[in-house]
Amino acid sequence: MNINELTRDRKLPLVVDFWASWCAPCRQLADDIEAIAGEFKDRIQFLRVDIDASPELAESFDIASVPTLLAIFRGQETHRLGGKISAQQLRSFLLGLSPQR
Repeated sequence: MNINELTRDRKLPLVVDFWASWCAPCRQLADDIEAIAGEFKDRIQFLRVDIDASPELAESFDIASVPTLLAIFRGQETHRLGGKISAQQLRSFLLGLSPQR
């Protein structure tokens, strides 16, 4: 899978959640994304990538720790947020990516 090719012609940013099943903050972030994603459904696409199942993809984006969120727009990384991410930080991150409607 080449995420950059996947997003190159898209009109919406893609947020990629790099996670692992053994990572407690990753599970919390997944719950927060699920709770918040509906607010952004027409403005942002979401994709989860398990780093243990796709280590080559994680390596290609230089993912050093999980969780890490990457925002990709038209094939280019535009934003990155890593570490333990609160719901408030997540919402701010997503608001910074999407135009208000």
